[in-house]
Amino acid sequence: MQKNKTIKAILFDKDGTIFDYSRVWFSVLKNSVDIVFEKEGIGYKQHIKDLIMELMGLDEHGKTHSEGAIFSHDKWTIFKNAMIFSWKAKMFPHTVARISNDIMKCNDKYIGEKLESLDFRKQQELFKTLKEMGYIIGIITVDRTSSLEIFINDMGIKQYIDFTSTRDDHLPSKPNPKSFLTFCDQFSLDPEEVAFVGDTTTDMKFAKKANSGLKIAVEWGGYTKEELCNVSDVVYETLFGIYDNELIFPNNNSNNFSLKNPNK
Repeated sequence: MQKNKTIKAILFDKDGTIFDYSRVWFSVLKNSVDIVFEKEGIGYKQHIKDLIMELMGLDEHGKTHSEGAIFSHDKWTIFKNAMIFSWKAKMFPHTVARISNDIMKCNDKYIGEKLESLDFRKQQELFKTLKEMGYIIGIITVDRTSSLEIFINDMGIKQYIDFTSTRDDHLPSKPNPKSFLTFCDQFSLDPEEVAFVGDTTTDMKFAKKANSGLKIAVEWGGYTKEELCNVSDVVYETLFGIYDNELIFPNNNSNNFSLKNPNK
């Protein structure tokens, strides 16, 4: 990692990056699956529920995996896994698509309640500190704008966000770097002055294609450290590992921050 870089801005992915994916989404997704399957008259078939959770990227215990539809940006992988699910569950593909869409709608209904029950004070402190240090902060996600607004409002970090890019902006999906470069153009930044923080290998490829000055990966999504280390500059167990990064927190003295053990 080069020490002569000057980082002026930080872009974040959302799901699995600014929060632990399983901690936030597992109970919401499980509840949505139960509701939709009950509506479809297949609520008693637990093995099918487990299969669709696996298709999404979570097993019945909440453990994440990288090939799930919520973590993979590879359309072929998503299509292949959907066809495998369709065969195992003995469902027509159009039925799988309809059920998946209904589950996503159900998620939107209950995610706000889940967020309100969680403690995001560490995220609030981190984003507040970054803003006070003068960083320009943005979030780039494949989620919808309405969903992102729910998250940053309920997490209490909206006031620290200068830029957002969602699927509603109709820019090419990651790893195409268009949204990253749009951010750079808006704030007159060189890409090497921007750090990117994400949780997937696609996030890291996205940052590399944009020529990001610093590619930071966190293990809050569906990928392991081993999968992430080859495509990033540094991997942290959680988002709060960036307190230890000398390019973002130069001359960091742990006594200056209330998070004495930021990785915990």
